Amino acid sequence: MGAAYGYYYINTGVPHIVIFVEDENFDNFVDEAMENLAPKLREKYDANVNFVKILDDETIKVRTYERGVGETLACGSGAVASSIVSHYIKDLKDFIKVIPKAGEEEALFVKIKDKVFLEGKANILKEIKEDIFK
Repeated sequence: MGAAYGYYYINTGVPHIVIFVEDENFDNFVDEAMENLAPKLREKYDANVNFVKILDDETIKVRTYERGVGETLACGSGAVASSIVSHYIKDLKDFIKVIPKAGEEEALFVKIKDKVFLEGKANILKEIKEDIFK
């Protein structure tokens, strides 16, 4: 991973670094970057780190390294950050499909107009009942 690369800092309520990856072997590149590069950038900027592959002018693939967690299957604020930077820096359309590590079936959609809108599935993973007034 000795190649030079550029990255963008954006705060969508949570700070993010966005890095565009043009390598054909996106997942292999990102696997290595998750171990070597992402932790260093996360620590330096106290930000989540997003690796982005542009698939076409309205679709991106994103893998995110989150602060305190490591790589996640999907990240809403990372999808928004990656979409905004892709739209303004790489001239993608204003309605972007974001494919996270979780896969195509978990895709998120970001609409960029005068405001930014995020759409995607929400799943209940676990229900916990507890009396909070004890």
